[in-house]
Amino acid sequence: MATDRHRSAGMNHDDALRAARAAFGSIEAVKDRVRDVGWESMLDNLLQDVRYALRMLTKSPAFAAVAVLSLALGIGANASVFTLICGELFPVLTYPHATRLVKLVGFTNGASTPTRCGWTAHYLE
Repeated sequence: MATDRHRSAGMNHDDALRAARAAFGSIEAVKDRVRDVGWESMLDNLLQDVRYALRMLTKSPAFAAVAVLSLALGIGANASVFTLICGELFPVLTYPHATRLVKLVGFTNGASTPTRCGWTAHYLE
């Protein structure tokens, strides 16, 4: 495209191609920019961060022990609280074959929302 513009301005093919490549910039720089956009760069950055973290943790084992202990206590406490709250808020159903209960929902495309709300109020009376 840039080559065609330069050729229409009167340059010969080789000069137009050279000028277009010069305006485009370094091919390696463009490859680096394109490579940085993909998901591979995110994975590469993640792996680089993990390697760096492991290097830093091996340099100071006391800090590593405190970090691992803190994570273990935090995850354990969170799981315990979630289990207790979940047991209180969502009690086990006491119906026979409670796992086989289903909820049926129907939709009527021909009725507006106020009409459906009116039907709901009528059924609940």
